[in-house]
Amino acid sequence: QDQIRIGKQAMLISRGAILAVVLLHCVGATAVVTTKGPYWGNLTHTYHKVPALDASDPRVVIISPNVPCAAVGCSFPLLSYAHGAAGGGWYSFEAYFALWRQIASFGYVIVAPMSCSMGCKVGGWSTYYQEQLKAIEWAHNVSHNASAPRPGPGEPWSGAMAVDWSKGVGVVGHSMGGQATVRSAGGTHTRKFNITAAVLHHPFWDGGPGPSAIAVPIAAFTGVVDHTCPPNETEWVVNRVSGVPVTYRNQRTPPEDHLEPVLVPPIESSLLGAYTAAWFDIYINGNTDESYAMFYNASSPDNLCKSATMQECYNHVP
Repeated sequence: QDQIRIGKQAMLISRGAILAVVLLHCVGATAVVTTKGPYWGNLTHTYHKVPALDASDPRVVIISPNVPCAAVGCSFPLLSYAHGAAGGGWYSFEAYFALWRQIASFGYVIVAPMSCSMGCKVGGWSTYYQEQLKAIEWAHNVSHNASAPRPGPGEPWSGAMAVDWSKGVGVVGHSMGGQATVRSAGGTHTRKFNITAAVLHHPFWDGGPGPSAIAVPIAAFTGVVDHTCPPNETEWVVNRVSGVPVTYRNQRTPPEDHLEPVLVPPIESSLLGAYTAAWFDIYINGNTDESYAMFYNASSPDNLCKSATMQECYNHVP
């Protein structure tokens, strides 16, 4: 059954701060969450070979704001994004780039392993989460390399050099990358890599152990028309999480299927990146204002559970 699902994904998939800015456009009582953060016009991306990654494609792509140090303080939190099945290699850029740019524009550095498009050469999907963690380790090593060239005063900082390691790290993934994120969010890894928050985009789950070990706040996004990784699988995962904040969004209309994060084109949900960024803004940056209201203020017009017609949507805070 798992292999059948992976085959379906291979045909389709796999399409992953500063305060999450909210713009209110007065059209009656309607509020619209902005889909582009303050760094939208100042983003850059580069590719890097990382020998520690699986041999299937040992590269990462890293996307970040590219602004002069004097303009903003120089650094942003790191998010490690794990693609879905058939979403690695060149397709990582083609499928997820719109979403990654959207999230990065709110003030994040995103690193994404391109390896293991159809499972890792060593370990298949069972070891895929390690790629997500190795990408974090690579970024840390690069930014702490004393011999690496550093931008001069007023010059742009970007990529791994722009990571703020004084803050926590976020993990996020789609489909098989969602399963990897569940494993990366376990207590052992969160302590080692200073992971403080996680997000799941339509995750696959093999039914094995893992969800009960999640040790950081986690938000899961799915939709009723996802027939590749049905919502009941996502809810099975979040129902086994305890002791940390959990958000679950199962959207009915507009319908969001398994490809919600992916540029097909266009990207199905223009709000997915904004709410993902807001979740990390709360649990990495400690924001208690606009981003917090997007999840926890039921009267806010920007509240996630009011952003569309939901089959089920809730926030649990222990």
